[in-house]
Amino acid sequence: PFGQGRIMEISWWQVLQFVGPFGVLVAVIIYLLAKDRPTGMARESSKHQIEFEQLILDRVKNLEKENIDLRARISLLELENHTLLHNIAMLESATQELPLPVWLKDKQGTLLAINRECEETFFRPLGLTAADVIGKKDEDFWKEELVRQFAEDDELVMRTGRAINVVEKVQMKGGRMEDWRMIKYPRMVGGTIVGVAGIAIPEEKHGQKITYARRSTDS
Repeated sequence: PFGQGRIMEISWWQVLQFVGPFGVLVAVIIYLLAKDRPTGMARESSKHQIEFEQLILDRVKNLEKENIDLRARISLLELENHTLLHNIAMLESATQELPLPVWLKDKQGTLLAINRECEETFFRPLGLTAADVIGKKDEDFWKEELVRQFAEDDELVMRTGRAINVVEKVQMKGGRMEDWRMIKYPRMVGGTIVGVAGIAIPEEKHGQKITYARRSTDS
C-alpha cells in the first residue's frame, strides 16, 4: 500500500507537470481575485448607499426651501386678499355715488370691482350688469382693438409703478365710439403691485366732472 505523503507528492507533481508554471500562476491570480471580490462589492455597495443618502438629504433641503418660499407666497396672497377685500369695501362705500366710472383689476386683467356709474355707463348699454362682468376680462365684452389698447395702458402702469392720464376709445351703445380720459394707477400691497385701478372721465366734459367729483368728495 502507498503512504498518504507519497500520494500527495505524486498528485501535486503530476498537476504541475500537466498545467505548467503559467497555469499555476493563473490559478493563484483567479483565487486571489475571487477571495477579494466580496470585499470590493461591499465597498461599491457602501459607496452607492452614501451617494443615495446624500441625494435624499439634498432633496430634503430643497423641499424645506420650497416650503419656506411657499409659505411666504401664501402670506403675501393672504395679505393681498385682505387688502383687496378692504379696497372693494372702500370702493363700494366711497364711490358708489361718485358720478365717474371706477374699477379695480388684478395683474391678469380680471375685473374685481366696479362702481354703479361704471356699470351704468359702460356695461348696461351692452346688456350686462356688475354681476355679469366681475371675474371676467376685457376680451369677454370689448372688441379686439379696444382690448389691446386697454392692456397696453394697464401694462404700462404695472411696469412703471406710476399713474398715467391717457385718452382711450370706448364702445358705447349702438357701437358708437367715444373718447374717454382714463386715469389709471397701480394697486399696491406691501410695496408689491397687484393690479390696476382706474377712473374714467368723458374727454369733452372731464373738467366739469372733475370739479363736481371734488365737490362731492369734499362735502
